Amino acid sequence: MKIPEGLKKVVNLVIVDESAASAPATAETESDSSASASGAASGNHSTQSAQQAQEAQAGQQPGVNSGIDVADLEKRIDTLIQDNPAYAPYRAFAEMSQSIAAAVPDEQQRYRAALLGVKTNLDALLGAVNSHADVLAKEQKNFASAFVAHSEADIASLREQETRLNEEIGALARQLTEKNAQKDAVSKSINSKTAGLAKAKIDFESVRTTLVQKYDGIVKKLQGYLGESAHG
Repeated sequence: MKIPEGLKKVVNLVIVDESAASAPATAETESDSSASASGAASGNHSTQSAQQAQEAQAGQQPGVNSGIDVADLEKRIDTLIQDNPAYAPYRAFAEMSQSIAAAVPDEQQRYRAALLGVKTNLDALLGAVNSHADVLAKEQKNFASAFVAHSEADIASLREQETRLNEEIGALARQLTEKNAQKDAVSKSINSKTAGLAKAKIDFESVRTTLVQKYDGIVKKLQGYLGESAHG
């Protein structure tokens, strides 16, 4: 992309200004910024660590499906952030920086040249970039009211179903215990009656044998005492 003559002057001024600055001072600034960012990140992490740990433990179980296309969701929200009018100052700055990338390879010099080129200031750029928080807050609210609320309602319904099934299982378990007791009683009766029947058969056979012997004895006496051989 061809750089306008006016912007070329801005670029040259920034390069000259940057070459006069000392490297140690730049390093010290970067170090301070890094320390501040690290401290802020540490504070945020400590306040959210407990909740994140619990959610991570549940969400990272093998085979868990969130129902969300992460890449698609990220792309959609990022598009909303960049299309937000509040983000426009930074978008213009980024486009300007990209257009002079070949002419100003040093990123810091390029940033300063682009800042002058779009005629804005650091506070305006920071405000534009930080506008992402408003978009994310709105999307988080929408996510909570739609996806989370719907999912929690489904989970609550499933928990109620689980409770009912547990109650039914308990009732069935009690019925099973009762049926098992009844079965045991029937089994005991079967065993008792089977044994009684076997004993009755033995007893009957004993009576039959005794009576057969009794009357066989009478028959023999009659034949012996009164038969033809007795008259001979």
